Amino acid sequence: RTVLAPSSVRRPAPAECPVECPAECPVECASWLTLRSSQFDVDERQAMGVPLRTRVFWKIVSTLEGPSIFQLPKEQVRAASERRRRLTRLPGASLLAGRTHRGVGIEDRTCTLADGTALPLRLYRPRQVSGLLPAVVNFHGGGFASGDPQQSQWWCSSVAARAEAVVVSVDYRLAPEHVFPVAAEDCYAATAWVAQHAAEL
Repeated sequence: RTVLAPSSVRRPAPAECPVECPAECPVECASWLTLRSSQFDVDERQAMGVPLRTRVFWKIVSTLEGPSIFQLPKEQVRAASERRRRLTRLPGASLLAGRTHRGVGIEDRTCTLADGTALPLRLYRPRQVSGLLPAVVNFHGGGFASGDPQQSQWWCSSVAARAEAVVVSVDYRLAPEHVFPVAAEDCYAATAWVAQHAAEL
């Protein structure tokens, strides 16, 4: 994706708009956004895409692991998630998926939820920076049904090192064992915990 400055884009005149809006043309209208993006001549050399080696790695993983977990019966979801977890931990996988940044210290913590659950957290802090730092709370991918903080460790550690921030990755509980909105509530509770413990983090 490429980040583009909206101030440089001309809003369409009513005659140019592909739809007839009942009120003034809304900025977030899908038709307006499509028309807006068509006015850019994007320089591909400046576009930031996913590295080829990473695309190849995930293509191999998706081929080996079979159908998406979102297409599986619920009793097969956890097994499929564990299969992906093992694949991402194979020797050499970090060469393609991304390595942990060396300039970051990693610490495993827990926060206790209202129901007594100890929710695992993984903290990343840049080694060469001291004092009070900004915080980033990360919720790993997987649609609240698969994955774990390890899969985004390369990303979290890189953000911590380059942004000079404390990154907290949340190991929220997964569906289908924990039905919605458990995962979302775990993420909210972890974010509140980070705010409450900002001084010590």
